[in-house]
Amino acid sequence: MTPLHHIILKGDMDLMVLLLQHGANVNCSNAAGETPLHFACRRGNPVMIKTLIEHGADMDALDLSGKNLMHFIAQGGSVLAFAYMHEVYNFPLDGADLNQQTPLHIVCFHGNMEAFRYLTKIGRSDIHRADIQGNTPMHICAQRGQSLLCWDLLTKGGCKMLHVVNRAGFIPLDLILKENNIRHKNMIGYMTYYTKKGDRNSIPKGPTLAWYWHLAMPSVLYAIIIAIATQFSNQGLVATVGMVMLLVTLYQHGHRINHVARWPNPIFMGTFGAGLYHTLVCCFGVILPRIYMDHTILTLMALLLAPVLVWSHYTLITRDPGILRQSSLKPNGIDQYSVIDIASGEIAPGDYCFDCEIVQTGRSKHCKLCEVCVADMDHHCLFLNKCIAKTNHRLFVLFVAACVTCMLLFIFSTHCYITAIFTNTFQYDLPTLTLIFKNHAWVFSVFLCNILSIIWGVNLLKFQLGLIARGHLTREVLTKGYLKNESPRTAERLRHLTDFFFGRGPHSGALHRV
Repeated sequence: MTPLHHIILKGDMDLMVLLLQHGANVNCSNAAGETPLHFACRRGNPVMIKTLIEHGADMDALDLSGKNLMHFIAQGGSVLAFAYMHEVYNFPLDGADLNQQTPLHIVCFHGNMEAFRYLTKIGRSDIHRADIQGNTPMHICAQRGQSLLCWDLLTKGGCKMLHVVNRAGFIPLDLILKENNIRHKNMIGYMTYYTKKGDRNSIPKGPTLAWYWHLAMPSVLYAIIIAIATQFSNQGLVATVGMVMLLVTLYQHGHRINHVARWPNPIFMGTFGAGLYHTLVCCFGVILPRIYMDHTILTLMALLLAPVLVWSHYTLITRDPGILRQSSLKPNGIDQYSVIDIASGEIAPGDYCFDCEIVQTGRSKHCKLCEVCVADMDHHCLFLNKCIAKTNHRLFVLFVAACVTCMLLFIFSTHCYITAIFTNTFQYDLPTLTLIFKNHAWVFSVFLCNILSIIWGVNLLKFQLGLIARGHLTREVLTKGYLKNESPRTAERLRHLTDFFFGRGPHSGALHRV
């Protein structure tokens, strides 16, 4: 290799430019026929690639195995380099080398998920194409134990991909069964199921039933626990045992469903919904019918706040949080940033989103659970299964405030309900509380959940208002610690709060043009 090869291999941009300025041969090749441009493509650095091309590097050069620039980019897995060569120079993404392998085959071998999704998006590559050994991308993923890639291929090409036989006479499942490690063992279940599926043209859709079950499970199980508890003389004891079992079950769940598709787990959204709507049903079905004659104002407040709470909850779940569908605009307000600006060094490579294929600047962020880029992302709320960002952040804060208000209202209503049951003999002593625990398990459990939840609600509201007053977002504080040694003046805090709630802040409600 030449010194230029070594410098590019190390990624030293300044020294590379110095060598080029002093006459280094930009098209010299090593023993494998690899040029400096091939090395730069393997590194995936668009700035290096652009500089070498400007100094006369041959973009059509092949190594001794027939690999072109895209094959070398595939080895490194850089989506940014793929996008730069394809969008700027219209370089084909599906060229084959002497072994009939395309960049997709190489990406599958290395298991780079981001590059894989780029190449398989909107028909950029032929996912059914076989190499000289008859191996399709599915064969390679199966042999390498790339479970996520196999699943993605299944959802794009259907079950017929599992029945293609390579030149050695193997289907993808055979290659999995030949291996004896944990990655391949985890694939056997779903690959066997879809291989033996009768309809070869069917396309897997993912764990739809599991998703809906996780969403409904907290509400359904809690209702079953209360229904069973009412059949016993000591309702509270039975309900307590059931609630402990339910909490243990919920604690065992993660952010994603335990399935190869890795869908976001809605069980946290279901848990919040269970608490919210069980509280409303308990309030309007049990408590208010008993006290509304003596507490008219309390009843009217509940009737007014409940629709607001339900509407806010529904809107937060369904509203677009501020999804970015195109790259950010340049300072002139007309042109959009592109990979050309990254290759020119105008913006950092980190501003490019590999999944959404847009340039995001400022406070925009890609959410891995929602799989979208959002403007001014504050955080991803597991209890709403939605990002909190530009268009819904203000509503989120108001919703938390409404939840706290309704919880206070419910706690007071429960007090009035218990007082009405025990008439003039009621007092908060141990015998009375024990009696309530034994005979009113549903009201008592919802009451207790609201007391615990109000602590969470008040702290969350305080935290959010504190951030807004300082002009920060949650993820900025969690990742960069902006609140350390920071105490803006009272006037500045009030200005941030009023700007936020009246739609004049940087992330108050109206989506900026991006």
